Amino acid sequence: MLSKKSIMTLDFTRVNYYLYVTGQIIIVINTIAKALHMAAANGHLDIVEYLISQRVDLNASNEEKNTPLHWACLNGRIEVVKKLILAGASLSTLNCHERTPVDEAISQGKMDVLMQLMQL
Repeated sequence: MLSKKSIMTLDFTRVNYYLYVTGQIIIVINTIAKALHMAAANGHLDIVEYLISQRVDLNASNEEKNTPLHWACLNGRIEVVKKLILAGASLSTLNCHERTPVDEAISQGKMDVLMQLMQL
């Protein structure tokens, strides 16, 4: 089974192999995180791009209703934020705290994310 460590350490070969062998597109890493969430939060652009190419749900939410874009914004992952938005991720999805991904970036002082969003 694909481990949380594979996603967090950017073991793209293992992620790619697992997806190929099992045919699973969205893999629950634990009760609160999906593969795209973990890759987005940790800035693993290769994995994000691969999962997008496999047509995963970009707006899938976890138990707290955070999307991968929420996590990318929270963690200041500018390239991932850009990739997710260009692929169609929603900027208006609210999490359980009634915050959008942009609200989360602001709450964490991620002004570089906001600057990137204004350029899109």
